Amino acid sequence: MSIPEIVSFFEKIGVNPVIIMTILLICVVAAFFLRFLNSEGPLTWRLFKTKQKSRLHWRQIHTDLRQLAKDIQKQQEFRDLTGIFVHPDKIEKLIALRDSSNGEFDWPEIKAARSFIDLNTEQPKIRIGVCAKIFDIFIITLFSVGGICFTLLFSILVVIIATENDVRPSLLASLPLFFVSILFNFMLMQSLRRNYRSAKLIAKTLGRRELI
Repeated sequence: MSIPEIVSFFEKIGVNPVIIMTILLICVVAAFFLRFLNSEGPLTWRLFKTKQKSRLHWRQIHTDLRQLAKDIQKQQEFRDLTGIFVHPDKIEKLIALRDSSNGEFDWPEIKAARSFIDLNTEQPKIRIGVCAKIFDIFIITLFSVGGICFTLLFSILVVIIATENDVRPSLLASLPLFFVSILFNFMLMQSLRRNYRSAKLIAKTLGRRELI
């Protein structure tokens, strides 16, 4: 049957062929989309899964950002209180370390010994390497020799000033300089040894606690 005959047939029965063809086309297109949308599961899932995935994705990002903001705030508050900048997950371990001090050390000592504190274990541990021990011995030797030299020169200068009748002004002016040099030498040595000495103090305290 040709197309003109089909059109003539629909006209005889009083039906507009254009409407019929439009309905058939809509049915074919609808069937195609239903098949495509339902190819991997229920139709409702295909219709809304992209939107649901997007919501879950942004919800997870929002949760992660809120947690990150809390961690940053916690980290900053801990740094303001103690002067120690550490990962938020390690803060509780440092607090537990400070609570176990029995009053023998506090946050300044923990901050100084931070490079010797291992927080990757269940309980904080003090790890002092051989290089740190050798460096401490070197510092003690170097500044002890320097201190002895300054002290001898200061003593000789005092003797000269005390025994001579006509003392040059330059000798008198150098007397306080030598005294300041001795104090500066001692203070610098203690400053360079502070981290090591703090670590030794914490290790000693923890060792006694473990023996109890």
